Amino acid sequence: MVAFPKTLLVFLLIAGSAAEAPDPPLSETRLTISTLVREDIFAGLLENDMQRLARAERNIQLLLQQRPESKAALLGWQASTVLYRSVRARENGRTAEYSEQYQRSLALFEEARNLASENVAVAAVTGGAFGLLADRLPAEDRADAWSRAYKAYQTLWKQQGPAVDKLPLHIRGELLAGLAQSAQRTGR
Repeated sequence: MVAFPKTLLVFLLIAGSAAEAPDPPLSETRLTISTLVREDIFAGLLENDMQRLARAERNIQLLLQQRPESKAALLGWQASTVLYRSVRARENGRTAEYSEQYQRSLALFEEARNLASENVAVAAVTGGAFGLLADRLPAEDRADAWSRAYKAYQTLWKQQGPAVDKLPLHIRGELLAGLAQSAQRTGR
C-alpha cells in the first residue's frame, strides 16, 4: 500500500468534494435530451445527490419549452425524478407525500407513453426507473411497478431485439438484464 502525505490526502478530499459537474449545454441541439439530463438524474437516483436531481428537473422544464418535439422522452425523465422523490418520501415516513408523488409519477409515465408508445427513450426510462426503484416501494405497489418495468422492456425488446448482438455492450446489458429481472420479478 502506498502512503500519501497527509497534506496531499486533505487536498484530494477537498478538491474531490468541491468538484461539481458542469452544467449541461442545453442549447446544443446535436445532443439528445437524454444525454443532457441523465447524468444529473443518475446522480440523484444512485448517489442521492439532490442538488443534481433538482438541476435535472429544472433542465427538463427548460427543455420542454426548447424542444417540444422531445416531450414524450422528457416526460419520461420527469416521471423518473418524481418516482424517486416518492420513494424518498416513503422512506422518510411521509406517506401522504409518497402517495401524491407516486400517483403523479404514474400519470407522467402514462402521458409519455400516450404521446409516443413506441419511443425507445420512454421505454428505457420507464423500465429502468421501475427496475431500479420497485423494491423500494410499499408491497401494495411493488407488483404493479415490476409489471410496468416488464412491459417497458418488452417494448424495448421489440425494437432492439432483432439487432441485440450489434448493440453497444452497455445498452445490450441494460436491455437483457432488465428483461431478465423484470420477467423474474413478475413470474414470467
